[in-house]
Amino acid sequence: MRTVATASRSRTGRESSLPSETIDEAMQRAAEVLSFAAADWENRDGTRGIPRSRTIHELRDDPGFRDDAVDAVIAAVPFRAKAEAAE
Repeated sequence: MRTVATASRSRTGRESSLPSETIDEAMQRAAEVLSFAAADWENRDGTRGIPRSRTIHELRDDPGFRDDAVDAVIAAVPFRAKAEAAE
């Protein structure tokens, strides 16, 4: 499963307070964080499960995403999510 994560400087140009890391380290950490978050993911409407991945074209067509992603760097972060067992 792949998803898209964003990161950016604030609009004031200030750096994040996160420790300095290389792109490779940031991508590795993003994959670890997403895998951890996927285990308990709950959507705003109360449903569970990671939303489906969207293409860059779908993201560009989403006005909400465009507003949130001003000055962002977009990266595809591959990660594994454990499938829930059938009840």
